Amino acid sequence: MALYWFQCKKCGIAIKNNSSTNYYVMRKILFLFIMVVSLCECKKNDTTNNTTKSNWIKSLNGTIPYDLYSVYFTDANTGYAVGKDPTTGWGPSDSAVIIKTINKGSTWTVLPLRKTIANDLFSVYFTDANTGYAVGNVYQTGAFYGTVLKTTNGGTSWIALALPSGTTTGLSSVYFTNANTGYAVGNVYQAGAFYGVILKTINGGTTWTSSILPSATTNGLNSVYFTDANTGYTVGNVHNGSVYSSVVLKTINGGTTWTALPIGIASSLYSIYFTDANTGYATGTDGTETSRGAIIKTSNGGTTWTALPLPTMSSMFDVRSIYFASTTNGYAVGTGGYIFKTTNSGTTWTNLPLDNSLQLTDFFGVRFTDANTGYVVGD
Repeated sequence: MALYWFQCKKCGIAIKNNSSTNYYVMRKILFLFIMVVSLCECKKNDTTNNTTKSNWIKSLNGTIPYDLYSVYFTDANTGYAVGKDPTTGWGPSDSAVIIKTINKGSTWTVLPLRKTIANDLFSVYFTDANTGYAVGNVYQTGAFYGTVLKTTNGGTSWIALALPSGTTTGLSSVYFTNANTGYAVGNVYQAGAFYGVILKTINGGTTWTSSILPSATTNGLNSVYFTDANTGYTVGNVHNGSVYSSVVLKTINGGTTWTALPIGIASSLYSIYFTDANTGYATGTDGTETSRGAIIKTSNGGTTWTALPLPTMSSMFDVRSIYFASTTNGYAVGTGGYIFKTTNSGTTWTNLPLDNSLQLTDFFGVRFTDANTGYVVGD
């Protein structure tokens, strides 16, 4: 993968981007793209397609050959990204990867990780500068199982935590409300069907309890987020035959019980984020024949949801991740190499395109460390 820096000709603010090829997923050849974005307002505005065009030039190259799905920073300098090494194969041959930067993404170091504890990693979360968790799947004895990895030394070493037997096929997202209490969501395959699953720990991952949800409620969960110690949300989908519908579940008692919230919009949801106790956003796809991305918003703690308008794009896409740098300024990324920005709490969104020669990717994760500096990962 090539590492690129792009610099704004007007003010000198830079974007960093890493891209590579040769990853087989969903029967398409995709490209890795990790990008560190320093966004500026010195742009030429084009009202066509509600698009803002930026003027950037390439100034630096390097190499990192990985497919990345999640990024997390513990401070302005130190960050982690997780995914897989595409050169090792596909499926059971996958090798999970965790990379770390201590200089705002200028360089990344591959952390030691045994293939026997993870084949793919899809989410990473740190509770302090040294203690972090990554979740995904591992192939053992002819089947895939969910895996939770933990580090207590800033990624120098990772161990696989013990999970309840037979409760997960794969885990997609992890979130901790404090140093000890955390949640991981995903799915499990049992008796010919997929079910959503929620794991909880109250002792820093030493032990986990599992809740397997009825298939009529959800067939898989993709993201989990808590606004306080008791109130949390998880999103995914449920399908009846060939028809997919989005799912949002809410707990108000620290995961003891979960209630399905009425949605009625979007067919699948991949990410959820709240800016305060009442205001939240979820992203996914709208379920139409043209398969367009969707962002939905609640202003009352999930009681009702509204679909937000996105720019009309020329190709199919879905929105995989969302993050707000403030209550008003948010970013959403997705397949097709799209990055959307709002400055008014989601009322309107603009597309922030890269140069056409660089749009060879799907984006899966976004995170900002301050109002201007953010990181986007993909493949």
